[in-house]
Amino acid sequence: MRNIILAILLFLGNKLYAQKDTIVINQQDIRIKQEQVHHLKNPRGGYSLVKEYYLKATNELLNGFYKIIIDKNHFYTLYFEDGIRSLKTDPYINTIKYYRNNSIYKLEVFYPTLITTLYYYSIENFNCKVKRLTGYKKNIFDDTTKSTFKIKQKTTKDSIQWFFKGNEKGNMSFSKIEVCK
Repeated sequence: MRNIILAILLFLGNKLYAQKDTIVINQQDIRIKQEQVHHLKNPRGGYSLVKEYYLKATNELLNGFYKIIIDKNHFYTLYFEDGIRSLKTDPYINTIKYYRNNSIYKLEVFYPTLITTLYYYSIENFNCKVKRLTGYKKNIFDDTTKSTFKIKQKTTKDSIQWFFKGNEKGNMSFSKIEVCK
């Protein structure tokens, strides 16, 4: 049941992206401002690390769906909301897709429904036809790798299912629309 709900949410997220205009920019045109924010409203206090993404030329916060060009053969797609990567906020369940020569070679999957929202899953050598993959659980703020684990991948007509083994046990399912062709 949980997999069906996740697949539906991802499908709706992809439909939302399809209806938005894609803004194309170069990676070197982005400035990242990283700062610690103190929680005054929370009685326990504490700090959060916040990364904001600005357009260098106009100093405006990035807002919308972007195709970010790394070089001639590489780019990735991503949704920003008020300068912050919208990675864990409904309805923008985000899958960042990295492209090499117009085919996906890397996936970063962010789910707001997981127990913690401090981490995302990165698959470096992604291929829809491969049955076994290596995954990395990375910190959302500094991109450090928390753990490495094996993934058994099953591709169905409409979705991709991942079954985690090792330290990260569990499974995840998401739509294969715009991921596998």
